[in-house]
Amino acid sequence: MAPYNNKVYLCEGVCTNLSIQTTSSEPYTAYWYKNDVLFYTNTEFGAATQTICEAGTYAIKIYASQYTTEPLIKTVTVVSQTYDFEAGYTVNSNNNTTFQNTTKTLKGVLRITNNSTLLIKDAMLKMSPNARIVVERGSKLIVDNATITSFPPYNCMTGTWLGMGVGQYRCGHQSV
Repeated sequence: MAPYNNKVYLCEGVCTNLSIQTTSSEPYTAYWYKNDVLFYTNTEFGAATQTICEAGTYAIKIYASQYTTEPLIKTVTVVSQTYDFEAGYTVNSNNNTTFQNTTKTLKGVLRITNNSTLLIKDAMLKMSPNARIVVERGSKLIVDNATITSFPPYNCMTGTWLGMGVGQYRCGHQSV
Protein backbone atom coordinates (compact mmCIF):
# COMPACT_ATOMS: atom_id res chain seq x y z
CA MET A 1 0.00 0.00 0.00
CA ALA A 2 1.40 3.37 -0.98
CA PRO A 3 1.36 5.89 1.86
CA TYR A 4 -1.11 8.79 1.72
CA ASN A 5 0.76 11.86 3.01
CA ASN A 6 3.38 9.54 4.59
CA LYS A 7 0.63 7.75 6.48
CA VAL A 8 -1.01 4.39 5.96
CA TYR A 9 -4.44 3.97 7.51
CA LEU A 10 -5.48 0.59 8.85
CA CYS A 11 -9.08 -0.49 8.76
CA GLU A 12 -10.66 -2.60 11.46
CA GLY A 13 -9.36 -6.14 11.44
CA VAL A 14 -7.47 -5.64 8.16
CA CYS A 15 -3.70 -5.80 7.73
CA THR A 16 -1.92 -4.00 4.91
CA ASN A 17 1.20 -4.72 2.89
CA LEU A 18 3.77 -1.97 3.10
CA SER A 19 6.20 -1.99 0.13
CA ILE A 20 9.29 0.03 -0.70
CA GLN A 21 10.55 -0.38 -4.28
CA THR A 22 14.30 -0.48 -4.92
CA THR A 23 16.27 -0.10 -8.14
CA SER A 24 19.07 -2.42 -7.10
CA SER A 25 19.94 -5.24 -9.49
CA GLU A 26 21.49 -7.13 -6.58
CA PRO A 27 19.77 -8.65 -3.58
CA TYR A 28 19.43 -6.10 -0.81
CA THR A 29 18.80 -6.36 2.89
CA ALA A 30 15.90 -4.53 4.51
CA TYR A 31 15.68 -3.94 8.25
CA TRP A 32 12.18 -3.20 9.53
CA TYR A 33 11.73 -1.18 12.73
CA LYS A 34 8.53 -0.43 14.59
CA ASN A 35 8.79 2.42 17.08
CA ASP A 36 12.63 2.14 16.87
CA VAL A 37 12.68 -1.61 17.64
CA LEU A 38 13.95 -4.03 14.97
CA PHE A 39 11.27 -6.62 14.28
CA TYR A 40 12.11 -8.14 10.89
CA THR A 41 15.02 -8.53 8.46
CA ASN A 42 14.78 -9.81 4.92
CA THR A 43 17.01 -10.10 1.86
CA GLU A 44 15.40 -10.05 -1.58
CA PHE A 45 15.16 -8.41 -5.03
CA GLY A 46 12.75 -5.68 -6.18
CA ALA A 47 10.46 -4.43 -3.42
CA ALA A 48 10.84 -4.76 0.32
CA THR A 49 7.39 -5.86 1.51
CA GLN A 50 6.06 -6.50 4.99
CA THR A 51 2.54 -7.16 6.28
CA ILE A 52 1.58 -4.55 8.86
CA CYS A 53 -1.32 -5.11 11.28
CA GLU A 54 -0.66 -2.56 14.04
CA ALA A 55 -0.41 1.20 14.26
CA GLY A 56 3.01 2.71 14.88
CA THR A 57 5.94 4.47 13.26
CA TYR A 58 7.79 2.18 10.89
CA ALA A 59 11.30 2.77 9.55
CA ILE A 60 12.71 0.64 6.78
CA LYS A 61 16.49 0.74 6.32
CA ILE A 62 17.54 -0.72 2.98
CA TYR A 63 21.13 -1.61 2.12
CA ALA A 64 21.05 -1.82 -1.69
CA SER A 65 24.10 -4.09 -1.91
CA GLN A 66 26.70 -5.74 0.27
CA TYR A 67 28.96 -2.74 -0.40
CA THR A 68 26.48 -0.08 0.72
CA THR A 69 27.46 1.68 3.94
CA GLU A 70 24.66 4.28 4.06
CA PRO A 71 21.15 2.82 3.93
CA LEU A 72 18.12 4.21 2.17
CA ILE A 73 15.72 5.03 5.01
CA LYS A 74 11.96 5.34 4.59
CA THR A 75 9.67 6.22 7.48
CA VAL A 76 5.92 5.70 7.42
CA THR A 77 3.37 6.27 10.16
CA VAL A 78 0.66 3.62 10.31
CA VAL A 79 -2.47 4.80 12.09
CA SER A 80 -5.79 3.26 13.00
CA GLN A 81 -8.64 5.53 11.99
CA THR A 82 -10.45 6.96 15.00
CA TYR A 83 -13.93 8.40 15.02
CA ASP A 84 -15.66 11.04 17.11
CA PHE A 85 -18.86 9.03 16.74
CA GLU A 86 -17.87 5.35 16.59
CA ALA A 87 -21.38 3.95 16.88
CA GLY A 88 -23.18 6.85 15.25
CA TYR A 89 -24.91 9.86 16.77
CA THR A 90 -28.54 10.75 17.36
CA VAL A 91 -30.09 14.21 17.70
CA ASN A 92 -33.52 13.73 19.28
CA SER A 93 -36.31 14.89 21.62
CA ASN A 94 -36.86 18.38 20.17
CA ASN A 95 -33.16 19.00 20.76
CA ASN A 96 -31.10 21.46 18.75
CA THR A 97 -27.42 20.52 18.29
CA THR A 98 -24.64 22.52 16.65
CA PHE A 99 -21.29 21.37 15.27
CA GLN A 100 -19.43 24.65 14.79
CA ASN A 101 -15.79 25.45 13.91
CA THR A 102 -14.81 21.78 14.22
CA THR A 103 -14.07 18.62 12.27
CA LYS A 104 -16.04 15.53 13.28
CA THR A 105 -15.65 11.98 12.01
CA LEU A 106 -18.56 9.57 11.78
CA LYS A 107 -18.71 5.81 11.41
CA GLY A 108 -22.31 4.73 11.57
CA VAL A 109 -25.61 6.55 11.34
CA LEU A 110 -26.10 10.23 12.10
CA ARG A 111 -29.84 10.28 12.82
CA ILE A 112 -31.90 13.43 13.34
CA THR A 113 -35.26 12.55 14.90
CA ASN A 114 -38.31 13.89 16.78
CA ASN A 115 -38.50 17.36 15.17
CA SER A 116 -34.89 18.10 16.14
CA THR A 117 -32.36 20.25 14.26
CA LEU A 118 -28.68 19.69 13.61
CA LEU A 119 -26.75 22.77 12.49
CA ILE A 120 -23.33 22.15 10.94
CA LYS A 121 -21.74 25.61 10.71
CA ASP A 122 -18.21 26.50 9.57
CA ALA A 123 -17.28 22.86 10.12
CA MET A 124 -16.41 19.60 8.38
CA LEU A 125 -18.08 16.23 8.84
CA LYS A 126 -16.00 13.32 7.47
CA MET A 127 -17.90 10.16 6.72
CA SER A 128 -16.50 6.60 6.78
CA PRO A 129 -17.49 4.19 3.98
CA ASN A 130 -20.29 2.77 6.20
CA ALA A 131 -21.60 6.11 7.46
CA ARG A 132 -24.92 7.67 6.50
CA ILE A 133 -27.21 10.50 7.52
CA VAL A 134 -30.91 9.98 8.19
CA VAL A 135 -33.15 13.03 8.64
CA GLU A 136 -36.52 11.81 9.84
CA ARG A 137 -39.78 13.52 8.97
CA GLY A 138 -40.19 16.86 10.77
CA SER A 139 -36.48 17.14 11.61
CA LYS A 140 -33.88 19.42 9.99
CA LEU A 141 -30.25 19.29 8.89
CA ILE A 142 -28.79 22.74 8.22
CA VAL A 143 -25.37 22.93 6.56
CA ASP A 144 -24.06 26.51 6.74
CA ASN A 145 -20.63 27.19 5.18
CA ALA A 146 -19.68 23.60 6.03
CA THR A 147 -18.64 20.43 4.22
CA ILE A 148 -19.90 16.87 4.51
CA THR A 149 -17.41 14.61 2.77
CA SER A 150 -15.92 11.14 2.73
CA PHE A 151 -12.45 10.18 3.81
CA PRO A 152 -10.02 10.34 0.85
CA PRO A 153 -9.75 7.08 -1.11
CA TYR A 154 -6.84 5.17 0.41
CA ASN A 155 -6.32 1.71 1.82
CA CYS A 156 -9.81 0.48 2.75
CA MET A 157 -11.39 3.91 2.41
CA THR A 158 -13.28 4.00 -0.88
CA GLY A 159 -13.83 7.73 -1.18
CA THR A 160 -17.59 7.16 -0.82
CA TRP A 161 -20.09 6.97 2.02
CA LEU A 162 -23.63 5.58 2.17
CA GLY A 163 -25.37 8.91 1.62
CA MET A 164 -28.34 10.67 3.10
CA GLY A 165 -31.94 9.71 3.54
CA VAL A 166 -34.80 12.12 4.21
CA GLY A 167 -38.12 10.94 5.54
CA GLN A 168 -38.76 7.52 4.03
CA TYR A 169 -36.12 7.80 1.28
CA ARG A 170 -33.27 5.30 1.15
CA CYS A 171 -29.59 6.23 1.21
CA GLY A 172 -27.34 5.79 -1.80
CA HIS A 173 -23.55 5.95 -2.18
CA GLN A 174 -22.13 9.46 -2.24
CA SER A 175 -18.68 10.26 -3.62
CA VAL A 176 -16.05 12.75 -2.45
